[in-house]
Amino acid sequence: MIEFDSDTGVITELLDRFNHLHYPRVCDIKSRLDDGKLLQQADIDFLIRVIASSQNMRGLVERNPEYKPLVAKISHFYYEIIEEAVQNESSYNQP
Repeated sequence: MIEFDSDTGVITELLDRFNHLHYPRVCDIKSRLDDGKLLQQADIDFLIRVIASSQNMRGLVERNPEYKPLVAKISHFYYEIIEEAVQNESSYNQP
């Protein structure tokens, strides 16, 4: 019999939320940034919420190290988005 612990349920829910809610929205944001557009306040609020909530998952990832590579890739993707947003903002504010 497969043991089902609380981490498994939480991880399942987080992956489902990422796949169906966060990833599509992040891809939309990335697409707009690729077109040279700036982040909207709603985008900034979303990114702040997601990044803040990811800080709460550190213990979960430490207890389940098999997810570290996935978390690292997702974190890097968010980093790239923020970096591109800063570049777009800098370009927009150039005299």
